[in-house]
Amino acid sequence: MATNQRNSITMKKFHCLLVLSSILLFTACQSGSVTTHQSRDKDKLTTATIQQVDRAHNTDELYKHEAISFDLHLIFGGKDAFKGRVYTMTNSSAIRLDYDNGKKLLLNNGEMYTYAEPIPTKKNTDKFALYTWQYFFMAPYKLADQGTNWKEMPTITIDHKEYKSEMLTFDKGTGDSHDDWYIIHPDPSTNLISHMGYIVTAGGTDPKVAESNAHAISYQDYKMVKGIPIAHKWIISDYTKGVGPGKKIGEATIANIKIGDAENQFDAKSDLFYLKYK
Repeated sequence: MATNQRNSITMKKFHCLLVLSSILLFTACQSGSVTTHQSRDKDKLTTATIQQVDRAHNTDELYKHEAISFDLHLIFGGKDAFKGRVYTMTNSSAIRLDYDNGKKLLLNNGEMYTYAEPIPTKKNTDKFALYTWQYFFMAPYKLADQGTNWKEMPTITIDHKEYKSEMLTFDKGTGDSHDDWYIIHPDPSTNLISHMGYIVTAGGTDPKVAESNAHAISYQDYKMVKGIPIAHKWIISDYTKGVGPGKKIGEATIANIKIGDAENQFDAKSDLFYLKYK
């Protein structure tokens, strides 16, 4: 999965040791500070449909703010995959997960920190959680990231309703997994993303193998938060390119969304994050 390299400015509110690299491309920060500026490349909105989707999600308004946080309860196979609170800079330059069981994770400057003793899970497991849940939430607002390419695909029918299809691929060297792809299907009446198919090639998975195990996230229950439409429910399912979502495999609820300043949520020097993954 991928995020975007951005121009950076110094944030005065708090100290950070680090700069984050992300799934698309994370920006570098100057003088050891968290990057707060989001410079969207609207030239990446190359199709009329993508332009309409970007406007519908009011992305420019979101990026007027530094950070966003929300409660997330994610279930796979009847079991909790994540239950807690997610914090992220709106430009994805820092991410923090606070689990309900007391575990905390921070990703900043490409470094991972945890508030737990000893470190309880494998590094790749925690890295996946940090990148993936944040990206699923932010994906509708990241259509103009650098290193991204959009291509119109044939329309498909989902639940007796026709949906346009737009495929996102990435330039070589973009993030950890430039072979990933995403296909978005906006609701024809609102232009908000209704379904998003995707593959995961992290860890060296062959794209053809990943495509045989493609998944989709369906965004539901959109509500306005500070003028920004945000989905408060996800349905996760199998996915077939050209067909759409299939069997349901998971779901998530989002609540208590806060948008505003970053404050001290990503300060690696605080007493929350005292162990560093090697």
